[in-house]
Amino acid sequence: MNAATSKQLHPQNGGRFVFWRTHAEPLCYGVAVYVHDGRTFAGELSWSEQGASLEGELPVGPLRDEVIKLARSLRAKAPERMTRWRSLS
Repeated sequence: MNAATSKQLHPQNGGRFVFWRTHAEPLCYGVAVYVHDGRTFAGELSWSEQGASLEGELPVGPLRDEVIKLARSLRAKAPERMTRWRSLS
């Protein structure tokens, strides 16, 4: 069994993206992004004819872009919860 090192558990960049389904029809998810530097952002993800839409405090930039990318997987599979770590270097 391999034990995780402290460096693996405390990455130097990126964030943990957590999604939880709040409505099935229309499909909607709560979003929390926990950034490596201690910041946390929250929002709500939904879809329209124009595509994914993110409301909340997540600023324009790489974290917001990653949420929109992960939205494709959420819409296709519609899991109850999904958590992903992404390095943003």
